[in-house]
Amino acid sequence: MDTWWIGTISALAGISLGALLEALKEKVAHRRALRTRWDQQLLVGIVDYLATADRSIRALIRWRAAKSEPEYQAGVAQNDALSAFESMHERSQVITLLTGNRHDSVRAAARRMREPLLPLRDALEADKKLSDAQVAHLVRQHHAARGELIDAAQTRLGVFIR
Repeated sequence: MDTWWIGTISALAGISLGALLEALKEKVAHRRALRTRWDQQLLVGIVDYLATADRSIRALIRWRAAKSEPEYQAGVAQNDALSAFESMHERSQVITLLTGNRHDSVRAAARRMREPLLPLRDALEADKKLSDAQVAHLVRQHHAARGELIDAAQTRLGVFIR
């Protein structure tokens, strides 16, 4: 009788342990698949954000250049620049959603990239002109933050290109 109980308990323990290990393996595989899917969406979001940020800065600079021309039409260039800036802000929401923590390096770099464009946008809305030195400084800050965002994204996604 003792042998029968030992065999039965051993079999049940083996089956339970096997089921537990299989469940653990499936959970790890599911997390890995989910992480890959989120990383892919984050990468697409960052690419969209970078593209719209480039479009935004070009539109803001075009507006600034058009403002000094004699046939300046305030509405057209101004609307294009505001639309491009708002599009960039909308794209930042994907980064916010997929990075979570406010202090995440990718999210912080995206925020630092947008901040230098705010004075340009404010000048556009108020129809004021910033000096060439101010604009050059803001554009340099934007480009430096762009590089930080790219570095942070590559680090987060495990891509090391050097």
